[in-house]
Amino acid sequence: MRKPQVLPSEEVPQTAAVLLDSLRARSPRVHCITNSVAQNFTANVLLAAGCVPSMTLSSEEIGDFVAGAHALLVNLGTFDCERRTAAERAVEAAHALVRYSEFRRRSVSIPRPLDRSSIPDDAKDGLQPTLSAVKWLGDAGIPMAPVMLAKSADEAVKLWQAIGSAVVLKVESPDITHKTDIGGVLLDLNDEVAIRDGFLKLTRSVAEKVPRARLDGLIVQPMVRGELELVMGVKRDPIFGMVVMAGLGGVLVEVLKDVVFRIPPFDTEEAERMLHELRVSALLDGVRGQRGIGRRGIAKMLARLSCWAAAAESSLAELDLNPVLVGPTGPIAVDCVMVLKRK
Repeated sequence: MRKPQVLPSEEVPQTAAVLLDSLRARSPRVHCITNSVAQNFTANVLLAAGCVPSMTLSSEEIGDFVAGAHALLVNLGTFDCERRTAAERAVEAAHALVRYSEFRRRSVSIPRPLDRSSIPDDAKDGLQPTLSAVKWLGDAGIPMAPVMLAKSADEAVKLWQAIGSAVVLKVESPDITHKTDIGGVLLDLNDEVAIRDGFLKLTRSVAEKVPRARLDGLIVQPMVRGELELVMGVKRDPIFGMVVMAGLGGVLVEVLKDVVFRIPPFDTEEAERMLHELRVSALLDGVRGQRGIGRRGIAKMLARLSCWAAAAESSLAELDLNPVLVGPTGPIAVDCVMVLKRK
């Protein structure tokens, strides 16, 4: 990272004014900054980030970041009773801006989004059927465990027999987003009695816990095993647009909250940087004699997901791939929740 250019205090006001005049000409949003402390802070941050005078950010990006910095500076002197003062948050904002500028300087290798997403134009808004979501993601080159739909216990048994190994049963309903919340998932079933009993158990569970939910049947899926559970996701943010997330998955994702974010699209190298930022990054290298897990395969999946997400911005509201199981053959998503909302 380039060393921040910190100006002598007697030179800051004049320099800040010159910089802000230049910025105002490029971005109308900068006119909101009138406080002299905010002006000085903004000028130095922009210099440190390498955004001035080369202006590597677009007009809209400069406006967004400067407005955000100003919003933090307005609260300088107040105290955050939880952990941090407003001044500390302002420093964090400056650090984030510098990191973003570094990311922009690496953007020469950013891949183009896919020409179009695999989501059909006539797909309806709302929670998508699992079979459709898995097909669209698979068509985009994202590794997904195969899924089939059984509407009866007999169909579930036939699908298990066709698979020829242990399976997972999951409830399939347009009214149930998170299946595990209602006990709607059964793992590692590998005989006819277990399949039939499982089908009955899950259908009864839906009737008892979510009586108004429409039940389309049960998803039958091969039992996939992995050495590590990750989570990958996409969300359309009202400010930043599409955002891709990755982190430690499974039931611990809500507890540990060890996740990182990027704006798509990005390449495999940027995806690997994301993995290095995770607190559990060392687990990917193996601990206490255990073999490491291939980062490259995970990074390729993340990069591919980012290109698809960028192409799907007009229709995708949210995507949750949890868990993504990582094993010797690479990562594979075994569950997905996809929500569409046209812009």
